[in-house]
Amino acid sequence: MSLDTLDVIINHAENLDRDIEFHLSGRGEPTLHPKFSDLLDRLDRFKVKLSTNGNRVDRYLDKINKLMKVDYSIYDQSKLTSKQIYSKYNFHVVDKRTNTKNIYNNRAGSIVSQQTEQNPSHPKYKLMCEKPFHVVYINYNGDYNLCCNEWFNPTVLENVHTQSIKEYLNDNVILKSFQKDLMKGERKQSPCKGCNKQMHPKAVDFLDRIGYNIS
Repeated sequence: MSLDTLDVIINHAENLDRDIEFHLSGRGEPTLHPKFSDLLDRLDRFKVKLSTNGNRVDRYLDKINKLMKVDYSIYDQSKLTSKQIYSKYNFHVVDKRTNTKNIYNNRAGSIVSQQTEQNPSHPKYKLMCEKPFHVVYINYNGDYNLCCNEWFNPTVLENVHTQSIKEYLNDNVILKSFQKDLMKGERKQSPCKGCNKQMHPKAVDFLDRIGYNIS
């Protein structure tokens, strides 16, 4: 992502009437950005979460330590163990090694394996999903994408250079159509219809507290 595009996003964010968080993650290692230090400087007045494989965190450690949260993912090829990471950094470790036998969602149908087999239906909220309501996903080129789980050919709903975040949330017709289906506990449209992501427990708790019922 260019710093110019980031500046546009920051300008949009400052015009929102809500407290927001930036999450640097997905479709590549954030710390590989050639101007990662400048990027962090521009975001220093916001709450920022970083997801990283950790290979380059020492280069920017002074600035990374000021972030709200850091998820350090370890894989079979990782140089450090979770114990070594906890002793060296104040980071949260996400263990993604194959021997952990973690279960993942199928990334909107992109990945099919024994580790992505799960039933996405909730007994009360059916196929509801919190993603398109809870988070705005912005790709490196400024495109609004529906979801981080879309790994291949992500759905483009608009672009930050032509539609502000506020306009996107309030007026984007494509986003509203996905939300309408999900509020009814349905996943009629691609990529949602091929996705087996389960509702996050916090989303279930929120709907329980407000007394939401599938109509």
